[in-house]
Parts: sequence; C-alpha cells; structure tokens
Amino acid sequence: MILLSLLFVLKTNAQDNILEKIPSKGKTVKDFIPNGYQIPQNGLKEGDLNKDGAADIAIALFSKEEEKSVDDPRLLLVLLKAPDGYILAGKSDKTILCQGCGGVMGDPYAGITIKNGILQINHYGGSAWKWTIEEKFRYQKSAFYLIGSTYDWYWVLGDCNGEIGHSGRRYKDINWVTGEEELIHRDEDCKLLKHIKHKNKIKPLIELEAFSENS
Repeated sequence: MILLSLLFVLKTNAQDNILEKIPSKGKTVKDFIPNGYQIPQNGLKEGDLNKDGAADIAIALFSKEEEKSVDDPRLLLVLLKAPDGYILAGKSDKTILCQGCGGVMGDPYAGITIKNGILQINHYGGSAWKWTIEEKFRYQKSAFYLIGSTYDWYWVLGDCNGEIGHSGRRYKDINWVTGEEELIHRDEDCKLLKHIKHKNKIKPLIELEAFSENS
C-alpha cells in the first residue's frame, strides 16, 4: 500500500511538472512542445485573441504514448504573437478531456475554434444518448477567463418533427460574464417540459489555469 501511494505521488508530480517545464516565450510553436508530446489533428488554431491585429495560436498537445498510458494529461497552450516569436499566455492540463472520456464514441476531443477573439474548446461523446460541451475563454486583464459554457444532451435515435437532437434534450447555456442562463428540457416523446431564461448571481470568472472540465 505504501509503495502504491508513493508511485501515485511520483506520477502526479511528474504530470504537474510538464506545464512547469514549458517556456514562457519562444520563436516558434515547436519551442513550446514538451518532449513526448505532439499536436493532434485539429489541434492547432490561429486567430487574434488579444485584439492587436496579429495571429495568435492555441494548440492541443497529446502524449505520443497516449495509447499505452491513458493517465498522461492532455495539454492546452495559448500563445500570443510577439515581435520576436510568441509568449505563453495560457496553459492547462485539465481543459481537454481524456481519450477514453467520450464513452462508446471514443475520443471526445472535437477541436479548437477561435472566432471574434473567443477561444472555444469543443467536446462530443456518448452513444445513443449524445452530449456536447463547448467552453469559451476570453483574454482580459492579461489572462484567459471562462466566459461561457454550453452543454447539450439528447437522444439521437428519436427526432421531433424531423429535428434530430431534440428528443429527450437537456440543454444549458451559461454566460458567466452576465449571469444569463438558458435551459431547455424535453422528454423522449418531444414534449417540452422546460424552456426558461433567467439570470444567476454573477460570480468571479474562472481563469484558464484554474479551470477543470471534470469539476
């Protein structure tokens, strides 16, 4: 038992050190990729995130040994363009879900998007019951903060008036800046049980480094 506990602590520390070893600045994207990691398909996206007119970069990084070691964390790095290369403006090992977190659908990672200065991380999973997760981050006060979350869960083997994705639907969209929230709930026979919009008490925004998709 003591040996197992020690191994767990050592492995956890090793994972924590991955982000600590990533440099704060570099000339190219390759300078930020730690040993043993690679950019997956749909793992790099360019766009202006700090509204300076330059193309910034968000990258997902997966372990090259992920098939053998499912415990290796997936990384998200956000790089802002600088005159001599890039600076690391955001990093996380808890924002992108694990390879086996998608259920029957397998890997839930569905890519990164950048639109209107907003960084969005997309996930998709489930089986006959599908789910999607969209987390939106914005650069402000020299850091990236979670400003919006959208969760959708629905039955794909049924439809409502030809609209697949509405049967049994549970939908939640939250604007963390304004506190506004929209909820939609239908039963499996398409009956609308709830559709409300209300405003929650505004709470301090969560910084990317403190965010966890599993929380």
